[in-house]
Amino acid sequence: MSAAQPAQPVQTDPADQCADRAHAAPGLPLPGPRPLPLLGNLPEVLTAPDGSSAEFLDSFHREYGGIFALTVNGERQVFVSRHDLVAEMCADPRWQKSVHAALEEVRDFAGDGLFTAYGDEPNWAVAHRLLMPAFGPGAMRDLFPAMLDIADQMLTRWERYGPGARIDVADDMTRLTLDTIALCAFGVRLNSFYSQEMHPFVGAMVRSLTEAGARSERLPGLQPCLLRTNNRYREDLATMRQVTGEIIAARRAQPAADRPDDLLERMLTAVDPVPGPRCRRRTSTTSWRPS
Repeated sequence: MSAAQPAQPVQTDPADQCADRAHAAPGLPLPGPRPLPLLGNLPEVLTAPDGSSAEFLDSFHREYGGIFALTVNGERQVFVSRHDLVAEMCADPRWQKSVHAALEEVRDFAGDGLFTAYGDEPNWAVAHRLLMPAFGPGAMRDLFPAMLDIADQMLTRWERYGPGARIDVADDMTRLTLDTIALCAFGVRLNSFYSQEMHPFVGAMVRSLTEAGARSERLPGLQPCLLRTNNRYREDLATMRQVTGEIIAARRAQPAADRPDDLLERMLTAVDPVPGPRCRRRTSTTSWRPS
């Protein structure tokens, strides 16, 4: 038997060493450029080379490591690219779920749903416990046929356009996303690729999300003056509630043996394993409230 060889030192990136030091000592500031008074890190953002947001963030990760912080518009934002740090942040109580300004507006029509609930709201923990199994690797593999079904619809549509046609990729990606969610999660076909116009729910959802983002950036006091915009917003919210209510009513009308084991069924019938307030299911929206 040959003698054991001495362990070789592991070479690590200096930036990652800096991130590890901040990770090991929570009291230390996170890596990143020093923010200026009032301006924060706006100069670094404005002087960054042209490119996508991914390229912009990648340049900071190369310099500062797997975690760094930027202060923009008075808000400190933390960016993480290392899997081990992301996993720890998701499990460490020192990191809390953030509901930013745009999501605050989305609460108008999503309520305290999984993505829009505050971290201390009871429904966030209940929804997290009930829905997490539906996003496990095995459950996601079961959804592949439905995902491929919708993707095939989009590609077939592109083929029929012919080589000289101009394709609105952003529009079709929106249709692909929402049609896939509808089929995989709720067993409903929106059939957005069989019409030039979006399904009423898809159109209402896209406009509402856009308006929610715009509302979060408008000057205080301006919103009540936008009468036409506000009316359209209310109409879109009513459309989403109507369609959602119809989907839930149709599911409840099915015999229990014929119902698919999907996300909607889990939201309607699953029981929280942790004792406490139960969720009151509302037929007009997909969010829940504790009862």
